[in-house]
Amino acid sequence: MNSKRGGITLKSGDDTYSVRITTNAMVRYQDHTGESFLDGIAALQTNQSDVRRMRNLFWAGLSHIDDMTPEKAGDIMDVVGFSEALEKVSEAAELAFPPVEDKSGKAPAGKPAKAK
Repeated sequence: MNSKRGGITLKSGDDTYSVRITTNAMVRYQDHTGESFLDGIAALQTNQSDVRRMRNLFWAGLSHIDDMTPEKAGDIMDVVGFSEALEKVSEAAELAFPPVEDKSGKAPAGKPAKAK
């Protein structure tokens, strides 16, 4: 993960936030919830009605902001909507975990489809 990749901009009313998934953000999430950040993402993909998990993942992406609490993150989610908030977390996670490049500097191609 490269912290120089920056964050994903999120506008909420007159305020602008940077959603960043950093090592510290993932550790804060794990300390707060007892599960790893990646486990939280995976669990949310199978149970999209888990609002607490949604809010905690979003909070982790904003946790670099002084005085940001899960409750404040929830208030921001209320303004921008669940879909927008989770889209920004997803985009920030993609920045945090870019595809591994081979020696030529190219990301590997996806696996070929199996013949049926």
